[in-house]
Amino acid sequence: LNNGERGIGCAHTSSVQIEDSEISGNKGDGVSIAHNSSAYLGWEIGTVISGNGKAGVQVSGSSSLTAEKVTIQGNGSWGAVVGQESSFILEGGTINNNGNDGVFAYAHSIFYLNTGTIDHNTGDGIEVQEDSVVRFYAASGCSVTENGGYGIRCGQGGNAWSKPASLVDNTLGETFAFPGFVHRPKLAAMLPAGSQDEMVAGGGSRVNRKWVSRS
Repeated sequence: LNNGERGIGCAHTSSVQIEDSEISGNKGDGVSIAHNSSAYLGWEIGTVISGNGKAGVQVSGSSSLTAEKVTIQGNGSWGAVVGQESSFILEGGTINNNGNDGVFAYAHSIFYLNTGTIDHNTGDGIEVQEDSVVRFYAASGCSVTENGGYGIRCGQGGNAWSKPASLVDNTLGETFAFPGFVHRPKLAAMLPAGSQDEMVAGGGSRVNRKWVSRS
């Protein structure tokens, strides 16, 4: 798909499933999911989102994106932006060589990485802000390496549960965690998936987070 503005837009309580596609060369975002909508990318056959002028994928407004065997690369700004109480689950895939962070999560949103690689992005590998969370389900299959900023940056209220198996060779360092924090793997392993978890956010305030179901 090569359109004048965004590649694919899904909004206003809609849903879309995309397989075996190449979404590239659009002036705006490659894929935009907004306003209580949901999208599924990849699954049995992979999808490539590359060379778009803005973000590879943008998820906002209480929306959700699940991606499997997806490559998000060479986009003009972020690989993926997740905001406004939204979620992005990546189950096998690559986010690399994008013009800003690999993944940017903000405003009470969640990014889950089951297995996958985030590398060679111009900014941070993953940046989380404003009471948002990054969580690594299968840390042994996760890699965040050789990004231009930090591997994982936890800014204002940002939180990371555990760390990926490979978190090396990022230009500014592996983690930046003030006023957010990177949680210790031993504690993260004690948290049951799908449960209501309580955590301490930056600044000492407590927030409750109900993890999105992966069923």
